[in-house]
Amino acid sequence: MEKKKPKYRFVITAAICFFLIVNTQYYWEDYLGFIDMFVLLGLVIAFLCFCVSWIYHAAMAIAEKGRNKNRIIVIGLLPVVLISAYFFPSGLTGYDRVGEQTNFEAGRKGVASCHQYLKLTPGHKYRYLQICFGKSEKSGSYYTTKDTIHFQSNIGERGIDYEFGVIKDKELFLYETKKDTTWRDLLIISKNNL
Repeated sequence: MEKKKPKYRFVITAAICFFLIVNTQYYWEDYLGFIDMFVLLGLVIAFLCFCVSWIYHAAMAIAEKGRNKNRIIVIGLLPVVLISAYFFPSGLTGYDRVGEQTNFEAGRKGVASCHQYLKLTPGHKYRYLQICFGKSEKSGSYYTTKDTIHFQSNIGERGIDYEFGVIKDKELFLYETKKDTTWRDLLIISKNNL
């Protein structure tokens, strides 16, 4: 009776697919809608399965004294995939790492991994991103007067929920309307070349 060869090709292919899915999610996660949570759950389960698989293959490689080259490839590939997913769960090309030229950036990280980012480009366009149990990205144009940034939505698109923001030191205070006497939100400025 012939011994069956382990299917390393499946583990390697699955690990590469997992790596690509995690690291390109910035480009496709907007289109998921309500199934976003199920995809996230699937990615967490896959991550845990890869952890168990790495432990199994490492133990087997030790028992085989490293003679199986395919197993060595698996135990070399899985840590790269797992470590990148652990340290960069939003992917290597997330919102804050995409190489667009900006002259103003502000953001805030809250509880439960909720984030807000605001980026203003030299072409007077803004992008505002909220991530909290889903992702919401809004864009439009802006203009500045002294220490105030005025936001305008694109026609037919839902823009930022704020009409303007006031810069004070390293903080951007956001107001919903000009009638507001108190600010509604606060972002910490990380780059200001306005």
